[in-house]
Amino acid sequence: MRGESGERFHRRQTMELRGYQVDAFKEITGWLAAGERDLLLESPVGSGKTNTVKAILAAQLAGRIRLAVVLVPQILLEKQWGSEGAWKVGPDTFSLPTAGKVAAADFTPAWLRTAAGVFVMTRQAFTKRAATLDSLRGGSLSGVVVVADEGHHCADTTKGAQALAAARTRGAATLLVSATPWATAGEVGSATTKAHRLPDAEYVTSFEADDPSRPPAEYAIDIVRVGKATSNPKLTIDDSASARRTNGPASAAENAHARKICGAMATRWAADGFPRTVMNVPRVFWRDHLHRALARAWKAARGGAPEIVDLIGDEIDPAAHERLKADSEARRWSDVKVHAVLSCARMDEGLDWVPCSHVYNAGIPSVAGLILQRWGRAARGKRLIAGYPEEHAGARTLVFFTPPGKGTDKGWGKQIETAWILAGCLADYQVMRDWIEERKARGERGPLPVPPTSPAVAEWTGRLAAHIAAKGGELEPADARVWLAAKCLAPEVVETVVRRMQAAGARHRAAEEARAAGGIKIKHDLAQQAERLIAESPELLRSGKVLEKMLIFTALDATSIVNRARVTHGGWALMTLEELEQHSRDLAQQCDVRPSKITPGVWNALHAALWRRGSSLAKALVKSDNTLTEFEQFVAQHGRRPNRRIGSEAKLARRVQTAITKGVIPKAVVDARGRSRNRA
Repeated sequence: MRGESGERFHRRQTMELRGYQVDAFKEITGWLAAGERDLLLESPVGSGKTNTVKAILAAQLAGRIRLAVVLVPQILLEKQWGSEGAWKVGPDTFSLPTAGKVAAADFTPAWLRTAAGVFVMTRQAFTKRAATLDSLRGGSLSGVVVVADEGHHCADTTKGAQALAAARTRGAATLLVSATPWATAGEVGSATTKAHRLPDAEYVTSFEADDPSRPPAEYAIDIVRVGKATSNPKLTIDDSASARRTNGPASAAENAHARKICGAMATRWAADGFPRTVMNVPRVFWRDHLHRALARAWKAARGGAPEIVDLIGDEIDPAAHERLKADSEARRWSDVKVHAVLSCARMDEGLDWVPCSHVYNAGIPSVAGLILQRWGRAARGKRLIAGYPEEHAGARTLVFFTPPGKGTDKGWGKQIETAWILAGCLADYQVMRDWIEERKARGERGPLPVPPTSPAVAEWTGRLAAHIAAKGGELEPADARVWLAAKCLAPEVVETVVRRMQAAGARHRAAEEARAAGGIKIKHDLAQQAERLIAESPELLRSGKVLEKMLIFTALDATSIVNRARVTHGGWALMTLEELEQHSRDLAQQCDVRPSKITPGVWNALHAALWRRGSSLAKALVKSDNTLTEFEQFVAQHGRRPNRRIGSEAKLARRVQTAITKGVIPKAVVDARGRSRNRA
C-alpha cells in the first residue's frame, strides 16, 4: 500500500534500494552486528522506510536473528508489512517470505523462545501482553528483533516504551521507525539510542532534479479564515484525538461550525481545480456535512458526482483499501479514479494514496508531528503517473480551515509563524523543538529569530536604555551584552534586547555614523521608541502566485531556517555535553540561587537539553558544586548552620536550601553534617 517515492514494490519482483536507503541499511545492520539493541530509524513519509526495514530483517534473518516481530499501529497495515519480497543491496539480494500474524493467545513465553521468521501484530496487542515479557528470564530473547512502526507512539512515558524496554532487558533488539520521532507524551528514544536520521529536507535534495520519482520539491501552506473570531480553542485547534472516532451527539452549534468549515473546504477544492485531496476532520459527525458540500461543489462545476473514499468512523468499506491501492499503482492519470479521501485520523499515518497533492485540515493541530504526518500524504513523487497535472505535481499543499482567534490570531503573521516552524521541523525537528521549548520557557512567543515583545524583553529594554543614558548615551553592543548577562537573563533575551536597541538607535542617527561607530547610541527620551518590536523579515518564505497569501518554501529554505534557529536560540543545540553542563553551572553561580527563581522555566528547559545528551541538571550541578564544602566550613567555624536572616550568611543559606530542593545535595547529608559539627 505504501509507495516508495514512486517505486511501488509490487511492480517488481526485486527492488533495488536507493542510496539513502542503503546508507540506513548499512548503518543499522552494522549496529545489530555490534550487539546494539536500542535503535531508531528516522526517515520522511514516502522515503521507503518499510522496504528499508524489511531488507534489514531479510539480511539479519539470514544469520544473526531468528525472529522478527513487527508492531503496527492499526490492522490495515498488517498486509503491507506482511507481504513477501526481495531487495537488492549492492551485489547482494535478500528475500523475505510472507509474514505470519500473531494472535494474542499465541503470544506466549514458549512461542517467543522457539518461533522463527517474521510475524506482525498490532502495537496495542503487544503492549497488552507485557506480562508475557516479564515472565521471561534475562537473555531469553537473544536473537529477536522487535520493530515498532510509527515509533513516535512509543515515547518513554508510554506503556509501549515500557514493553519494548522489557524486551531489551531480556536480550531483544528494538527498532523504532518513524518520520516524526517526537511526541508530547515524552522522549522518543533516549540519550543512548543509536539513531539513523534522514530529515525531509535532506531527503528531497538527494534526488536529481529530473528524476521522475523525486518527491515534490516545494511546500505550500495556507490558512483559510472561516466565520467570526472566537476564543474557543475547540473551534480553532484540531487537538481532539480522543474524540475523533466517537459518535456522540453533536450540538446545534457544533453542527453549524462543521457546516461552515466543510463548505469552505468544498469552495477551496473547486478553486484549486479539484486536486486529489485528503480532507481531515476532527469528529465523525462531520462526515455527512463534508459529503454534501463536496457533492454540491463538484456538481456545480462539472456535473455528476465525485469519487470519494470515506475512511471516517469505525466501519470502513473493505473495498476502500483496494481503491486506494489501485490509484497508487496507476501509471496513467486516466487510471486514477478517486477524487478525494475523507479521514478522521485514519490517514494520519501509514496509509497512503500516491496521487494526493493537497491536504485540507479542519483546525490547526497543536502538535507539529501530526501536521507533518498529514502533510506527508502529499509527499509522493507523482511524475511517474503519465499525464499528471503539472500544476500539482511539484508541490505538496497544506491548507488549514479555522475561525480567526480572538486576541491571539494575527492572520498573516500567524501563517508565517506556522510555516516557519514547520519548515524548520522538516530540516531538523530536534533543533526546532529545542528552540521552541527554550522560547516558551523564557516567556517568549513567536518562531521568528527576533521574537515578539515579552514582559522580560520590554522590561530590560527600558532598563538598558536608562543604563545607556547614564553612561552618556553610548554603549558598545558587547558591553551591553555583558551588562544584561550579569542580570541572569537568558541568552535569547539578551540578544533580543540588544538587537532592538541597535535597531532603535539606527533609526535616529545617520547611517554613516552608525557604521563608523559600531555601537549603540540612544538618548534617554528615546527609550519608549525602543519598546517597539524590530522583527526580522522572514525573507525565505515567499507568497504564492496561485492564490493570494499562500506561503511557499523549498527544502533549501527549510535548511536555512533551521541554521538560523541554531544561532538565534541561545546555542544550546550547538553545545557539547560538557559545554552545556558548564553553562548550567555558570548560570547558577551568576544568580546565586537557581535560575528558576529569576527566569521561570529555564531550569526545566536546561534539564531537558541535558537529558537528551545523557545527563541531567542535578548531575551537571553536583560536579562542581562546592555548596556542601562551604556549608561544612561555615558550621566548623561558627558551630551552627547559616541563617538566611543574617545578610552575610543569607547567600550560603539560600544555596544550601536550593541544593536540597533540587536534589543536588540530600537533606539527610546536610542535617547529619550540621549535627556532627555542632556536637564537636
